[in-house]
Amino acid sequence: MDEAAGTATARSCYTVVQATDGFPPQIIATGRYHDRFARIDGEWHFTWRDYTLLDFTGDLSRHLKVTVRR
Repeated sequence: MDEAAGTATARSCYTVVQATDGFPPQIIATGRYHDRFARIDGEWHFTWRDYTLLDFTGDLSRHLKVTVRR
């Protein structure tokens, strides 16, 4: 965080767990986000997110309506 400039960055990890009828709970995706923020009129806002850092995909057939390409 650069308080004087009013900017900040963050790195986060996520894990998606899903269960449906006939589909037991299991990890279906893991990845990372790299984010940038700016303070605008005294409030913090997202200015950029890199969500392309997908590390693992399992069976997404019951989760997404689009194809994930790696």
